[in-house]
Amino acid sequence: MKAVFADAFYFVGLLNRADEHHGKVVAAAQQLHDDIVTTEWILAEFADALAKSANRRLVAQFIRELEQDPKARIVLASTELFRRGLQLYDERGDKKWSLTDCISFVVMKDEASTTRSRATSISSRLGSTRCSSRHQAGSQRSSLARRLANCSTRFDFSV
Repeated sequence: MKAVFADAFYFVGLLNRADEHHGKVVAAAQQLHDDIVTTEWILAEFADALAKSANRRLVAQFIRELEQDPKARIVLASTELFRRGLQLYDERGDKKWSLTDCISFVVMKDEASTTRSRATSISSRLGSTRCSSRHQAGSQRSSLARRLANCSTRFDFSV
């Protein structure tokens, strides 16, 4: 499975029309051909960011839809993954990475070793032309990408 990692920046930017990165994130989602990998920690961070939104209950609806999508894989929270993230957090005191970031880096590294390709996050690809140019002509966007790209018109997550 070829996949990109979706972080809270991506989900918030995608669904919150008031977010300064909304336009770029929606454009990236519209060109997304890869499956998405994320974590329960990212989804918690995403929900926390929109907790004061008038449409708060739609966040839960969106997450439930994401859980059912065959083009998305949500890595479950586990003690082992938490400890590996905490170890990276401790080892990289020179960085300003959050614990959630460190857990995400561990997951991306695991994904890269499983798929034998370089792990990448959607956020890191924003502003990059690689998003659209590296796919073969005629490639179909996943139903997830179409739904994500259209979510901002269905849901108003302005806070």
